[in-house]
Amino acid sequence: CRTTVRRGMSPTAPASLRVERQSDARNADISWDPVEGAMGYVLYWGISPDKLNNSVMIYDKTTYELRALNKGVEYHFAIEAFNENGISECSEHNDKAQLPPTLRSTEP
Repeated sequence: CRTTVRRGMSPTAPASLRVERQSDARNADISWDPVEGAMGYVLYWGISPDKLNNSVMIYDKTTYELRALNKGVEYHFAIEAFNENGISECSEHNDKAQLPPTLRSTEP
């Protein structure tokens, strides 16, 4: 995540990022608390907290079904809110959004 210079009232960082892998471990249901004044959100994910190399921009929703994960790989997530005045600080990295042991797989 990156930090921008704040002008006007940019949104606060989203809270309560929740990630749950589906029974098909390539997919995950992601949700977070809404941020007042946000036009949208940028969700980041990757294989470690310092490698959140994937992102998607989400408008007008606080949920997202991610269908781009690899089985047997643990992922880390973070999220920012944005509006016409700027981008929030990045949320805390969600280290608990990893693959649950019951869904670990060595299948390709």
